[in-house]
Amino acid sequence: MKFRPLGRRLVIKAEEEKKEETTKSGIILANSALTKSLKEYIVLKVSDKIDDISENDTVIISEYNRKPVLLEGIKCFIINYDEVLGVK
Repeated sequence: MKFRPLGRRLVIKAEEEKKEETTKSGIILANSALTKSLKEYIVLKVSDKIDDISENDTVIISEYNRKPVLLEGIKCFIINYDEVLGVK
């Protein structure tokens, strides 16, 4: 990817999610029923000013209504470094 984030920003994409999950009793939960307030994302690009997060790291951030950006055919998000809660 040629795009380079400026400042203290990251380019991330959502990790692949399971389509559904089955409980012990056999009830199938749709993905919409499994949504949580925290979500995992894969880091695609990191600005030069960030040294403790690398490309391909998995980061956990708070989930809220984000607007995706299409970069080189990939649906991704540009976030500030301060939004990252942790690296997995």
